[in-house]
Amino acid sequence: MDSRVPTADQPEGHLSTIYAFEVPEWAGELEIDDPDGDILEARFHVVEEAVEKLAKVPCTTIREPARSYVSGESGPGTIWLFRRNGPGPGDLVARLPG
Repeated sequence: MDSRVPTADQPEGHLSTIYAFEVPEWAGELEIDDPDGDILEARFHVVEEAVEKLAKVPCTTIREPARSYVSGESGPGTIWLFRRNGPGPGDLVARLPG
């Protein structure tokens, strides 16, 4: 999933890109390499738990693409385009299948 969206706390024209990865097998420990300190936690969830947690994300432009992909509503490579008109969440302009 590639979601390029302006965010509420960024200036006009700012883009965010969100990637989701499917991991069939894993060994070892997750390590966060985040020099900005934005990532608070990294962990794996079963699909049902992930969808439940994603539904609680307050930012629409992050929540909807991630929740839709993890729940199976949208496929890999889907591009979500949002437009922000003033403060508040952006409006979905287009969802292009991957």
